[in-house]
Amino acid sequence: MAKHTVLFHGRHLLYTAFQEQYLRALVEELSKNTKAEQLVEVVFAVTSANHANSRYNPVPFHYRAIGIDVFARKVLESLKATWSIVPIPHMPPTEKFIERVISYAHATREGRPISPEVTVVICSTPALIEQFDKAGYEVRTSEYDAGTKSFIAETPQTLLARYAAHISDWHNNEQLKNLLSSGTLDLWRTYPEIPREIERLWKESLLTEQGDITETRDYSTYSFSMSRGDVIELKYKDIEKGIIPGVIVDEGCADGALLARIAKDFPDSDLIGIEITREFLAEAQERQRRGGFGNSFVFFYQRNLSEKIFADDSIDTTLCNSTTHEIWSYGGGDKTLSAYLAHKYAQLKPGGALLIRDVVGPEGGEEELYAWFADSDGATPTVEEALKTPVAELSTRGRFYRFAKEYLNGRGVVYTEEDIDGKKYIIAKRKDIADFMSKKDYTDNWESELHESFTHWSFSRWRQELEKVGFTFDEGLSRAYTNPWIVENRWQGTVELFTKKDAGLSNGLAEEPLPPTNLVIVAHK
Repeated sequence: MAKHTVLFHGRHLLYTAFQEQYLRALVEELSKNTKAEQLVEVVFAVTSANHANSRYNPVPFHYRAIGIDVFARKVLESLKATWSIVPIPHMPPTEKFIERVISYAHATREGRPISPEVTVVICSTPALIEQFDKAGYEVRTSEYDAGTKSFIAETPQTLLARYAAHISDWHNNEQLKNLLSSGTLDLWRTYPEIPREIERLWKESLLTEQGDITETRDYSTYSFSMSRGDVIELKYKDIEKGIIPGVIVDEGCADGALLARIAKDFPDSDLIGIEITREFLAEAQERQRRGGFGNSFVFFYQRNLSEKIFADDSIDTTLCNSTTHEIWSYGGGDKTLSAYLAHKYAQLKPGGALLIRDVVGPEGGEEELYAWFADSDGATPTVEEALKTPVAELSTRGRFYRFAKEYLNGRGVVYTEEDIDGKKYIIAKRKDIADFMSKKDYTDNWESELHESFTHWSFSRWRQELEKVGFTFDEGLSRAYTNPWIVENRWQGTVELFTKKDAGLSNGLAEEPLPPTNLVIVAHK
């Protein structure tokens, strides 16, 4: 049986001039061997079709589909060949990867066969070439020379890696234009936002290649804990009285749960969500698809919060819910967070409100504190052994040993230990003790949480920084507090705090109150 189907496998982010020539030559070859009434069909199998907003996949599927159609018309129409597009969801690389690709192709094409008997595969990825070969397919390796095990031409991925940081200026780059297919050039002329978005994502220093700020976050756990209905209601009640209707922006909106709650009480406001991570952005857009925002106008942008986003005097309310500690942690500390507050002041209309709900550090964070941590609620091995033990199996003190070594990418915590009346105490800075207490039960997201500081600014420091920018601090609505649920469910029986300053006490220790966990700030321009 003559082969009349080409399975063109890949992400299809763009096409090169080499690919254009290669596909044309292959279709011409197959056309000579088919019956007159049998047309060659090219099946564009688009992997990771449901992914966007990352360096790995900087082009959303709808633009890729348009690009395929433009490319196919350029190459295939004159050859009287047909084409189809098969979107394939993102899958991790496994030994059964191509089996899944073929299964999706069969399901999408309603029984039209993709089989070794009728199909030639275009694929230049060595590991996948091997899988297709084992499955009996004839593979045309395109840019890859299997004999020399080297690439004879640039792939779309290597071309992107070389030019992406300046790809929006492709009009003025003759070398790049010569490497791109005519179809891709036409597409970018019509949709200049495609190369602009590629460049923006490539330059985004906070994101991993997959479009997240850390590779260690379990988003299912994180999203569940952040977006439960009771949790969202508590967050909303904290900020409700500070919201000014109009244009309301949630900066760091995660999956959009808080904006959905705001939409119920402010249905006539324009709601804008800003999120940097690919995963949460997709979840927010899915919430919108399900009608989670009612009839409100809602729009989502993927942006880096440390950069200016909106025009001056254009926003009525800016919400920062659990985001400022990430700006400090991932963006460069005090300098970046102070600059962020200046951007927020500029973007607000006169009288507009900045609402911050986040974690907070204790006052006197540099002071020394004595902490007793339970050692019978799990394993308490040596420091060296604690580093090898799963966090969930460790006692509170055992977890501190790991925290002290791993906190903030290994910056760690300086501490000493002292035995007093048969009890062992950890002696460290007040803010480091508080940060550990806030994180000790995040066993599912331990590595991710330890990238972040929760205690860098105290409530009084926040006031100073906001007033320095020009904000008026709302004394009536702003506060720092200790979450009673955390005290009852995470700290009681596992943590006791003391200072050593009263020589008249039997053991020289005076009990200290538990630190604040959260703050709510309302500030006006």
